[in-house]
Amino acid sequence: MIRPALDGRPAGAPFRIVAALPVCVTGDAAEARSHIHRVLGANDALPSYRKVLAREGVDGVAQLAIVGSPDEVARRIDAFAESGVTDFAAHPLAKSDVDTERTWEFLAAHAKAR
Repeated sequence: MIRPALDGRPAGAPFRIVAALPVCVTGDAAEARSHIHRVLGANDALPSYRKVLAREGVDGVAQLAIVGSPDEVARRIDAFAESGVTDFAAHPLAKSDVDTERTWEFLAAHAKAR
């Protein structure tokens, strides 16, 4: 959806497209999504969120969150760049200290590699 809009803009016109989502590198994706829902789920009822969630075909932000192994998370983040997103704002959100540290370390390494 982003790429066609970019292709239609005037040549040389400046732009930034930012995507911001919860991110968690973990071995327990179901628990991570449950935690994200507990922390952020109240936002799912906001009209601005409802519009985005409906457009994406999901019921809540936990379903949109980028959760999983380092490879899974990298694929999802990279897909945003491939779709035309210029800036990805990760919101690290994990239940355990281990997953929090894992997520921050991944994000630092991934940003450095790009």
